[in-house]
Amino acid sequence: MIYLLRRLLFMLPILYCVSTLVFFLIHTIPGNPVDLILGEQALAGDKEILRRQLNLDHPIWQQQFYYIDNLMQGDWGRSLFTRRPVLSMIAERYPATLQLASAAMMMAFIIAFPLGLLAALKKNSLWDFGSMMGALLGISMPHFWLGPLLVLLFSIQLDWFPVSGRDLPGSIVLPALTLGTAMAALLSRMFRASLLDVLKEDYLKSARAKGLREGVVILKHGVRNALNPVVSIIGLQIGTLLAGAIVTEKIFSWPGIGLLLLDSIYRRDYPVVQGCLLVIAMSYVIVNVLTDFIYKKLDPRVQLG
Repeated sequence: MIYLLRRLLFMLPILYCVSTLVFFLIHTIPGNPVDLILGEQALAGDKEILRRQLNLDHPIWQQQFYYIDNLMQGDWGRSLFTRRPVLSMIAERYPATLQLASAAMMMAFIIAFPLGLLAALKKNSLWDFGSMMGALLGISMPHFWLGPLLVLLFSIQLDWFPVSGRDLPGSIVLPALTLGTAMAALLSRMFRASLLDVLKEDYLKSARAKGLREGVVILKHGVRNALNPVVSIIGLQIGTLLAGAIVTEKIFSWPGIGLLLLDSIYRRDYPVVQGCLLVIAMSYVIVNVLTDFIYKKLDPRVQLG
């Protein structure tokens, strides 16, 4: 419990640094939200009135101070365009991103662990070289290339899955496959390497000497211990998964927080951009805390703190 409280307290300065950095970076992007709302041909007086209404007439450092002060009071601000609360906009979109990330992770597990297990058990065979070559290919394919390729093949040519959106049955398959491919490739390589190290341990020889079947030895003793370093990698990859979801959601018009973030960047909607990135940072930190506890559950010898 003390470890959990310590990690949660440590999260506060991280989120402060993230919010501050994002605030100043988003304000350095060329463009003015007032011009995007009213148009460049609007009168200077109208622009100035809107700037005051949106509190954009203050110095940047003062705007940042007001933003942090409101954030500490639970006020994430309002969209410059829709005037809706940022927190409610994110709450509407975040479940879609969680659904996509969860499906991508499940897709990665389904692909990675059988490939890694097969490659480790048949080391230096054609299965091993083939699975690892496939993993290398999966890591090398960027989302912005793989996504359209899957759309061309499975949506346009074969007509198996919808092109975009979230409403139709099977809509999540192609986005999840696009997002989960790189993670599956990395996990399969890590799982293979970890399992090969575990298979050399003496306790597996002892288990075989006791008369346990080979399948029980591999699955109960080998795979369980090989999962420990893989769990750590999974925790670190959650941030990559959320970052990759931004591009994937844009490709497939998936109505998640990533699509909201890109649209808000294009419109210079500062409060929404700051809120989206803050939520992604919070998700990354929380997942890593949960990863530590899962690691402890898998290996009781690990001491937290």
